[in-house]
Amino acid sequence: MDNPLYLLEHFALPDESESRKRDGCYKGNPLLHWDLSIYAKLPEGVERKRDKDSFEWQTYYRIGAQWLDEKREQALVVTPKIENIDFTEMFLSCLESGLAITDFSKIYDIDFDQPAVPTNKLDTVLTPLIIIHFLTVVEGIAKRGLKRGYVHREENLKKVKGRIRILTNERKNIIPRRFDRVYCQYNEFTVDIPENRLIKKALLFAQKELARLSSFKHNSRAFLLENKCLAAFSQVSPEIELRDVKLIKSHKLFREYDLAVKLAKTILRRNDYSIKKASEDEKPTPVFWLDMALLFEHYVYSILHEQYGEKIRYQFQGTGEERPDFLYTNLYKNEIIRCILDTKYIDLDSNCSMYKIVRQLAGYARDVKILRKLGYTRKEMDDVVVPCIFLYPKTNASKDVTNDKILDKEWIPIDNWIKFYKIGIELPREKKGG
Repeated sequence: MDNPLYLLEHFALPDESESRKRDGCYKGNPLLHWDLSIYAKLPEGVERKRDKDSFEWQTYYRIGAQWLDEKREQALVVTPKIENIDFTEMFLSCLESGLAITDFSKIYDIDFDQPAVPTNKLDTVLTPLIIIHFLTVVEGIAKRGLKRGYVHREENLKKVKGRIRILTNERKNIIPRRFDRVYCQYNEFTVDIPENRLIKKALLFAQKELARLSSFKHNSRAFLLENKCLAAFSQVSPEIELRDVKLIKSHKLFREYDLAVKLAKTILRRNDYSIKKASEDEKPTPVFWLDMALLFEHYVYSILHEQYGEKIRYQFQGTGEERPDFLYTNLYKNEIIRCILDTKYIDLDSNCSMYKIVRQLAGYARDVKILRKLGYTRKEMDDVVVPCIFLYPKTNASKDVTNDKILDKEWIPIDNWIKFYKIGIELPREKKGG
């Protein structure tokens, strides 16, 4: 098996012409060993761009591990372009923001049906992602109360409960002359059901991972969340057989359990990979992807929601299918401030082309439904120019994230465009050492 090909997200490989590829000339571009164009769907980490007779392969805003060919001989590992991101902090912030937990599930996907990729480069991303998501779902279950059900029991009791197992009772009690005992079988209505046992088992494995990863060691919120979940499942046994796992079924009244069970299975399967590894360097990673643009959008929402509450409207649908990320309306010093905000997971401090992204936001600023939501009358709409703000990650941010409210930061005007601005958002960075 070849070593994985490591690239940063949104990294463009050198152009190669179709003719050179057909002639078998692959110099300068290792991806061209694999004819990705023959597949109806490209791997999640790769897109193909064509310009007349030339083309290029390019990674985009999804990090993760993928196989590039059907024979699973060449893997692609896409790593974050911004160094030392504290993913644990980002995941926790997103899941505490009030957005539906199911929305967070759209940020990533894991495929255990494919062979694992021989790399541990993304372990500090994937493990916190799964565990934080799992703990947040379980916390929600604990708040609403654990699911109960009837569990079949067989025990040697002092009093009759349920039905007496005649033959077993004779063998265990009558013949040995233990007349103070009765062997019974009965059904008990309890929280100690297979679904909860599976979740409890995964919670204990998650606890070990929390202690192992350095990214968790500085985050008391993660440990607090883990302890709260374990306390809620204190009356549940972690022992469960494989046959019981297969019998777990979904239930319309307990939909959150479906997600919790799925994540619990993911954690246990991930642990199975860890057990089977030959060495720490060879610890494999399941095929997965994480949408960094969507994660950044959710992270920014978590900050805006905390700072401005109901003054921020997320994903309001205008006249068409497109939705601006955020609408902001607020009365400040007897003046109504209104603006449209959109996250862009690109470096707007560099010399990037602004035309396409400006055009999109300009369309939102002319949408009657959106303007009405911002509080404009139909007459005012004819003359208004709504401020539009791009929120983007600062690649040169300091290690400590500032506590300033986002819209209190400097609105940097964008050259050649009226009332278009940009505000850099500092991402949380991992604390080194300790």
